[in-house]
Amino acid sequence: MSIFEYVISFLLVVVALALTTMLGDLVRAFRQRKHRPVHWLTFVWVILVLAWQYQLLWAAFELHQIQREWTALEFGLLVGLTLVLCVAGRLVVPDILNESFPGSGEELRRQNREGAFHRFLFNGRWALACLAVYFIIGYFINVLLFDLGYFDPTNVEDLVLAALLLILICSRSETTWIVGTGLFIVASAVAILVLTPMRYGIPGYFGG
Repeated sequence: MSIFEYVISFLLVVVALALTTMLGDLVRAFRQRKHRPVHWLTFVWVILVLAWQYQLLWAAFELHQIQREWTALEFGLLVGLTLVLCVAGRLVVPDILNESFPGSGEELRRQNREGAFHRFLFNGRWALACLAVYFIIGYFINVLLFDLGYFDPTNVEDLVLAALLLILICSRSETTWIVGTGLFIVASAVAILVLTPMRYGIPGYFGG
């Protein structure tokens, strides 16, 4: 096996484990929705994390087009980037395993519905913090590994995404989160299209 095959194999294992645990958490939370309703933002952010994990894997599959040789530092940066994204996926779903489920009266159900957003925020904010770190690390990896300029529009897009996430992290308003999530969806769609071409190695792409 070439060094690239070892790199991509390791990334596949890490992401596969992260996906398994994240989806398992989501299924458990969905099953307990009668006692602990899951805020719809949870499902939106799960999809967003999945989208960025897809983008990461697609980019990794095509790295051999632009990165022929690997150093320990470069491998460590890529592994760190992957782990940060995986931790985000693990945190985005509220933990209901250790919660007690009191009576099922109408008043309790109403309180649970109102508390769904706050339960999402408890760990969801940390999930977004991990995503922000992911984009910041990705910004510097693009500079170090792929020779993108610090002010290259493709690269600056990572900082814009990180800034939007930091704004959300600092807010406790549900309205702000809904609007910010909508903006992040649009920004993510544009970024994924830009950062994930049909084929890497295009002349002029990533400094090639």
